[in-house]
Amino acid sequence: MHGERLKITNSILIFLCCFFLPPVESAQIPSRTDSAGAAYLTVKGDQANLKIFLDGEEIGMTPLSHLEIQPGEHRLVARSSQWLSMDIMDYDTTFIAIAGDTLTISPRLRHAIRLTSIPYGADVFRNHQRLGQTPLLLYQRPGDQAMIRLEKEGYESWEQVVSDRTESIETITLQPRSLYQQHREESQQRNVNKIKWYRRGLYGSILLGAISGIATIHYRGKGNDAYAAYLETANPRRMDHFYDRARHYDRIAGWNYAVFEVSFILSGYFFLKSRK
Repeated sequence: MHGERLKITNSILIFLCCFFLPPVESAQIPSRTDSAGAAYLTVKGDQANLKIFLDGEEIGMTPLSHLEIQPGEHRLVARSSQWLSMDIMDYDTTFIAIAGDTLTISPRLRHAIRLTSIPYGADVFRNHQRLGQTPLLLYQRPGDQAMIRLEKEGYESWEQVVSDRTESIETITLQPRSLYQQHREESQQRNVNKIKWYRRGLYGSILLGAISGIATIHYRGKGNDAYAAYLETANPRRMDHFYDRARHYDRIAGWNYAVFEVSFILSGYFFLKSRK
């Protein structure tokens, strides 16, 4: 009696197992050949919760570990999970995966530096190159370091060294220059302009002196030749002709010599003034 009950119970258990358990054929077991020909990707970094896109499809958020991918060339894009902002740039890279390799990528998003100033409209320079006026978004290349300078008329200039790791810069309040300092800077600028003018005068007077000196020598020689011809000829009419030419060349040589002397004096004057 007890044995018959045990047989009935076993039969019921076998029936229930066959009815509710799925067939063995439906279980998907990865083949060793497929896994052996794959590559593996790990994505991690300082910034967590970044959306990761592989070949245009979202595959998850950082950190990702030992993700199986097909060998070949792939494009990986890391994007902030926050609301889209002009201040944050995507991380975009292309890599080649080889079967059996394990690749580790550490994406780091680049943040644009927002430059704002009080008052706005200040000129922004990066390494002496003008970029525009505030407000302005400044994008730094990876590994780049630059000197940023803000200038506005009537205000003190502002400078700071920034790199691709500079997260942000607070609103820059430019300090107004004092009237004394403005007057001093304007006076210095006038002196610089005067020195430039004196130097141009120096160059001009030197050039004028060289030209007048060469002309003096030239016409003095022609006058001497005409006077020598006057002494050698016995024809009265030709004597008058050579004498008039000698006097004409002497006058021209005298005028050029006077210009040469004046240019010499001016050169000395401009030289002394341009050295102050």
